[in-house]
Amino acid sequence: MKNCKTACFVFCAREACKFSVIKDLNAEAMRLAATIKKNFEELGV
Repeated sequence: MKNCKTACFVFCAREACKFSVIKDLNAEAMRLAATIKKNFEELGV
C-alpha cells in the first residue's frame, strides 16, 4: 500500500507541475498579447 501512495503522490506532483507551467505560459501569452496590441495602437493600425 505504501508504494501505491508514493506512486500516486509522484504522479499528482508531476501533474500539478504541468498545470503550473501551463498557467505560467498562459500569463506570458497574455502579457505578450497586451504588448502587441499596445504597439499596434501606437502605430495607428
